[in-house]
Amino acid sequence: MCGIISIIDQEDRPVPESELQQALALVQHRGPDGQGQYFGPNFALGHQRLAIIDLSEQGRQPMTYQGMVVTYNGELYNYIELREELRQKGYTFRTESDTEVLLAAYHHWGPECVQHFNGMWAFVLYDPHNNRIFCSRDRYGIKPLYYARIGQRFCLASEIKQLRAIAGWTAQLNPLRAYEFLVKGYHDHTDQTLFKGVKQLRGGQNILYDLDCHCHSIQTYYQPNATAPLLSTSFAAQCEQFHGLLLDAVRLRLRADVKVGTALSGGLDSSSIATLMHRLLQAQNAQEQQEAVSSCFDDPRFDEQEYIDTLVQQKAIRSHKVFPDFDQLREELDQLQWQQDEPVASASVYAQYCVFRMSKAKGLTVMLDGQGADEILGGYEKFYTLYFKTLLRQAPWQLPVALFRFATLHNPAKLLRLARNKYSATKVQARWLQPKFLPPQERHFSRSS
Repeated sequence: MCGIISIIDQEDRPVPESELQQALALVQHRGPDGQGQYFGPNFALGHQRLAIIDLSEQGRQPMTYQGMVVTYNGELYNYIELREELRQKGYTFRTESDTEVLLAAYHHWGPECVQHFNGMWAFVLYDPHNNRIFCSRDRYGIKPLYYARIGQRFCLASEIKQLRAIAGWTAQLNPLRAYEFLVKGYHDHTDQTLFKGVKQLRGGQNILYDLDCHCHSIQTYYQPNATAPLLSTSFAAQCEQFHGLLLDAVRLRLRADVKVGTALSGGLDSSSIATLMHRLLQAQNAQEQQEAVSSCFDDPRFDEQEYIDTLVQQKAIRSHKVFPDFDQLREELDQLQWQQDEPVASASVYAQYCVFRMSKAKGLTVMLDGQGADEILGGYEKFYTLYFKTLLRQAPWQLPVALFRFATLHNPAKLLRLARNKYSATKVQARWLQPKFLPPQERHFSRSS
């Protein structure tokens, strides 16, 4: 992950170098491999680099191409194919980086370039030909991008804490978001953050900022379909297609000029990725042994070492284990929260924190893991509640079969827990909160503090 920052002065004054440097210093942990700055007449771009592809100085950012300048966090996994396509259209390249491919793609396709990208990204690009700033975040919001208007400045950043470097900004709580998080358990569901006036660009969105009128617009370029079409192929054919897509996704993510490892939990998702990675490395005759970092626990209720050890022995993977515990969490909670900026919905983020710290210590710069698989494939029991409710609404005749299958595959007691709604995300009762934290429609019915 790299750290990016952009400051635009809406009164067309130069941006002080000291502000940009302070904003970059606050995210030095995101990019220890170098720092870069670019100053326009009324804006500035900054970059903290984590080098993944083209480790030379030619790959440093902000990078220029045909007069355009970009600061970019992420990776275009299909950059090799895109570079060849653009070469056939007459473009030339002086680096081996995906950053230069991004710039050339924008030069050729304009804002539509993101439709050609397979990857994860957050970037801010200066387009002198149209005197505008073009910003984009990947389809599912993997890479962060926050923005805020601070006095006469329009700022974009990788982390909210960078805004502390901007004169005139003070951290203030967004009461509505605090209420939604504490009472309803909602997290990352809107463009608003827990900081008043600070928003996040949502996944699948672009910002077009006009430097002449100092106005901007937000455009949605991607949105998942609300309903999936029925497939006419057999279940076996669908499984084969899914396997091919997953294998190709792992293959593309192995493109790196640094060591790549896996975060192995022992679950089906991370184990599948580790197995496919092993197969691909064998096919490439890779000399280096695959490495995995795992979060393990002394409490057998949460520990998955049995499954981790089985896989690493079968595939001859070099295994590294960390053992997070509550005492450690208590000691490091302030640092963890400083890294996160906003509250998180689960303490599992601390286990990831320990895994990635170990990964860095072992020289593993890129880590593949199974984050998001449970949400896509219904890996948690609580997702069955949504599935059953959907069947009840859309196809009630299928509900008895689905309930029978669930009860057959699982302990029937789990079905009772689902029916009793034991998986509620509610954190606190609204009546515990002071009225200032309640939405206007609920304040009249709350207790006085």
